[in-house]
Amino acid sequence: EDKDDDEGATQLEASVSPTTSSLGQVTHLHPSLPSADDCAFMYRYASGYLRARNYEHYEISSYARRDGNRQPHRSKHNQIYWEIGGNWHAIGLGATSNVNGARYSRPRALSDYIRWTKDLGEDGDSNVLPWTSKVSEDSDQIAADENDALLDIILTRLRTKDGLDLDWIANHEKYGDSYVEAIKKGVEFFEETELVTVSPGRVKLSDPDGFLFSNNIISNVFAELDDDTD
Repeated sequence: EDKDDDEGATQLEASVSPTTSSLGQVTHLHPSLPSADDCAFMYRYASGYLRARNYEHYEISSYARRDGNRQPHRSKHNQIYWEIGGNWHAIGLGATSNVNGARYSRPRALSDYIRWTKDLGEDGDSNVLPWTSKVSEDSDQIAADENDALLDIILTRLRTKDGLDLDWIANHEKYGDSYVEAIKKGVEFFEETELVTVSPGRVKLSDPDGFLFSNNIISNVFAELDDDTD
């Protein structure tokens, strides 16, 4: 994970599509892909194996080796994506940048990308990047952007060992206690099944089972926010 000397590790679940060039070799060697149960077993096994060998499981698919002082060597690059207010520029097909709270994806198809770069700056404001344009004065659009930003923070922070900072949400001028209560309501069932831990000011998913069910947990939080904060 962007580190040398085995200081980091990334756990990925690969997939094979009909367009995969090596599909013939894959299906020849492995007639069937692992079942969901098998994938869950391998995920749990990898988490336990690496943690037992002095790695910190600090994000759903990321591990960092601890040094002699038990300090983990986390990837500085990857942590930018999970920080609140993280900023990065991304270049290339389908690349997503996040700058000053504005997220922007470049075209995925090569022909569209070539046309986009050629027309950039030559067609009035149609291709002006969000972080170089004026802030919208449309109050509804501003509110929608702020809610989307919060959902993105919840999604990324719950993927990490450090979890979601509820105090930050409670003290934010645009959110507040009602959002915190909706989030707690969204994880209540999963807390009872020990997939989530809620401590004063923070929500965390358990390792590894909470991480395994992260999509279900996060979707439930989003649903509660949608119902309770309209």
